[in-house]
Amino acid sequence: MSVQLAESLAEKGPHFDVERVDRIKQAVAEGRYPIDPQRIADSIFQDYAALSR
Repeated sequence: MSVQLAESLAEKGPHFDVERVDRIKQAVAEGRYPIDPQRIADSIFQDYAALSR
């Protein structure tokens, strides 16, 4: 994530930890971060269901 993009998002939206995002991004790139496609899909469907109420 570019520093400018992160700063822009931080100013406009809710707080998030830019350093943590960068650490996770690096871990994913290096294959050290487990990705659970089923958990991601479940979360997307839960969010969609909540929005459609």
